[in-house]
Amino acid sequence: MKKLIHKVVCAAVALFAISALSAQSRKIDVWDFGGVQEAGANNYISVAAIDALSNLPAGGKYLEAGDLPPFGDLVLNVVANDRAYYDGKKSYGTQGYAAVTFDDGYTSNGIYYCNGTGGNNRRCITIKNVRAGDTISFYARLSAAADTDIHFSTVDADGKVTSEQDEVAPIKAESAKYSYVALKSGTYRIWTDKKAGKPVYYRVVRTPGVEVSGKLENLNGNGTLKFVISGLNKELDAKITGNSYKVNLPVNNTFTAVLSGVPGYGINPDTRLVDFSNVKPGTSKNINLVVAEAVLYTASGKITGIDSKYDTSKFSMIMNPPAGSVYQPVKMNVSGKAGNFTYEGKLEPLVTYTASLIGANDYEVTSGEKIQLSKNSVHDIGVNLKPIYDVTGKFFGDIAPMPKSISFRNMDDGYVYNGVVSKKSFSVKLRDGKYEVSCETDKTKTINHIVVSGKPVSKDVKMSLKDKTLASRAIKKNLKVGQKAEFKTVGAAIKAASAMNPQSEDDRITIHIAP
Repeated sequence: MKKLIHKVVCAAVALFAISALSAQSRKIDVWDFGGVQEAGANNYISVAAIDALSNLPAGGKYLEAGDLPPFGDLVLNVVANDRAYYDGKKSYGTQGYAAVTFDDGYTSNGIYYCNGTGGNNRRCITIKNVRAGDTISFYARLSAAADTDIHFSTVDADGKVTSEQDEVAPIKAESAKYSYVALKSGTYRIWTDKKAGKPVYYRVVRTPGVEVSGKLENLNGNGTLKFVISGLNKELDAKITGNSYKVNLPVNNTFTAVLSGVPGYGINPDTRLVDFSNVKPGTSKNINLVVAEAVLYTASGKITGIDSKYDTSKFSMIMNPPAGSVYQPVKMNVSGKAGNFTYEGKLEPLVTYTASLIGANDYEVTSGEKIQLSKNSVHDIGVNLKPIYDVTGKFFGDIAPMPKSISFRNMDDGYVYNGVVSKKSFSVKLRDGKYEVSCETDKTKTINHIVVSGKPVSKDVKMSLKDKTLASRAIKKNLKVGQKAEFKTVGAAIKAASAMNPQSEDDRITIHIAP
């Protein structure tokens, strides 16, 4: 689980001069299913409010399935016989894990208990009017051990969950807090997979972000501005009007402001880092950003180790920034020929890049892989061949006439390797990967795959006659062989699959053979 609420410790962070504007009126919103009240917050569920629910009779079991009346922006969907444990008139009784003290200091005094599995439209919690940059936290568990997940998902206008934002984490029979930043404004839903487990909910909290606005000094052109949460691959879009911007940012985070769409320009490094690790939620801040010509340094050097006979017609090199950072990969300018390559390109200062190869997938970088610049620098990079392994086998089946050639296509990167055919056998040297085998004569062909994983492979290849009487057939993903199935023999199913003429892994056909 990747929780988006955490404290970031960042060395040499340039803090903005932050001045407060008129304070927002937004407070923290709390929905507690045990009626526990939070000081200074908007509390939407009280013990009296639970007592007043018409769908909850004495005894604490809900009568009907459906949505309860809204508690402000929150709607709880229940199913008949789900239970309410709380310190009120209609409680189902007592439950040992209803009173829990969490690490953040919250102590619960009740739960909404699901008497069955959840789902994306039942036994779920929907929250409306969430703003991008708000933080939604919820406290939950399973009533007993099971293997399932809990989701925080966007909801469309028709009330269906979407994948626009779908944060997923495992949920267990342990009380835990889950926190996520809403990346878009709208409606969100908390729900568990329906495959297993009975979910239990304690509380939901909406922590408003900080309304940030300011000037984009020296902006000349139409750009886009986003704030990237440091250390995570999550970003929030700002709205730009003229030379001003506005965005809602979550507290307890550090951000990098990134300007794009204005070639050669970006946010000045002295002003692009924002630290909200100690800022009060629901406040407003004014932060001016300075747009300046991007400061880049030149990296250049030799690339050594590629054999002069190797096909480098598509060869290039990429410098990759750290995973999850705001920086983009940089394609370097490569010149020369195999055995005598040089490269050159401009990189961000003080960012650790990692070199990777394109168009030479048989090779890997073995020296000079990391580079960080504080000035223009010469930096040589060495590469070597990746380990390769012998792949051998024999032809069997319909082998008249004998094949004269065989090839192997790497299914990850499309590289094709030609094998050697000798009498009824073949051989080839391949690196790790999954390969599609191609071998065909005017009368026969094969459909085969080979996987290489750290050691030599021996696998025979079956050749089958092409059936000229079989017309071209539409792809059918699953073919069944058996006495009562579509095909009576494996051979017939293979001929049918051949007539379907699969062209790629997306066209994979599986043949199911009955006992």
